[in-house]
Amino acid sequence: MFLSKDITSHYLRLDESCVFLPSHSPNSLSPSVSGRFCLSLARATPFKGITARLIGRLKTPRYGLFLPETREEVTFQQCQPLACSKAPDSFTMPTGDYEFLFDFPLTDIRFDTLTGPKHNYHTYRLEVVIERWMRRDLVASEPVRIYKYPRLGSHDLTKAMVSNSTQGIGYHFSIPDTLVQHGSTFPVDCWFVIPEGATLSSLRLRVIEQHELSFPATAAETVKYDTHLITIGETHVIFEKEQLFARTPGEPLARERSDTHERQISMTVSLPKRAEDCSQSYSSKCIKINHFLVMKADFKDETGNSKEIAEAIPLNIYMKPDNGNDFAERRFELQCQEGEPSPPPFYGKHEFDRIISAPFDLRLASDQHNSILYSVDVC
Repeated sequence: MFLSKDITSHYLRLDESCVFLPSHSPNSLSPSVSGRFCLSLARATPFKGITARLIGRLKTPRYGLFLPETREEVTFQQCQPLACSKAPDSFTMPTGDYEFLFDFPLTDIRFDTLTGPKHNYHTYRLEVVIERWMRRDLVASEPVRIYKYPRLGSHDLTKAMVSNSTQGIGYHFSIPDTLVQHGSTFPVDCWFVIPEGATLSSLRLRVIEQHELSFPATAAETVKYDTHLITIGETHVIFEKEQLFARTPGEPLARERSDTHERQISMTVSLPKRAEDCSQSYSSKCIKINHFLVMKADFKDETGNSKEIAEAIPLNIYMKPDNGNDFAERRFELQCQEGEPSPPPFYGKHEFDRIISAPFDLRLASDQHNSILYSVDVC
């Protein structure tokens, strides 16, 4: 690529474009963003300096306001000179090909890379600025993604929602784990106790992503809107799947026992694999991103009247390097494999279930988990 008569080409090579920081051990060595800047000169060229810098930027949109511009703030910045001179004037580099190494230790990182549906809240970029004497500066840049490993600690391996609804329908929804890797696939096991004369007509799964932003208002916004704090709420559906159930009169339901009217179903949730289609779960003073798995089942009785139940399980979606060597990843995959062929036991056999020890636990669990339904749109 010919940019001028002097500079034939210039470009960046990053050793890793995605870096993960340890979050469990403050004494461990901090990773770094490293690489090289390549420069080719067709002839001897004067420069004022060549500098590499790693910059983190926080961008908050202005939804619903008359000030539509995005607010931008620099949250992280490190600089390293690659070529310079102690003299105030420019220095000259002879003809040839050059490689400049750079290495930025990642300390005092406040924010992870936060990208997702319709947003780029926080991003990192490696830039190299070529300062030339009496000429326009040239800039080469590459995006860098920086994440922290999740704090696994003592985490529940299984999450379930169980209840006897006020409509006489017993149900049990379970997933292998609430700590879910970004872009992964996991099973959802569903179990129902259906009243006499009613049938399951549809089952819908959705993964909902909720954004809550909160940041100080500018002086102009404070005067205009009489507020000192701007809050924003956004909701995105990042996965949706519906399964319909129909049968001719007199035909028995699959895997249904006519004496107890039980039904067991396993469905699969596949999260988006692209970073721009699904954010990671995140919580800070100004940005909160939450995820929920919402399950909605519709039933019809003999007269055609409809009944429905809805539940939500909170998820923690985290970014993970694709090296396949992490114990938590193998543990999660094992749970998924074991969960698919092993649905919850039939009604009356809960003594064999490690999640539900007795039928009355359905009522207890219902009282404990009903509050989550009021914070998630389940329509």
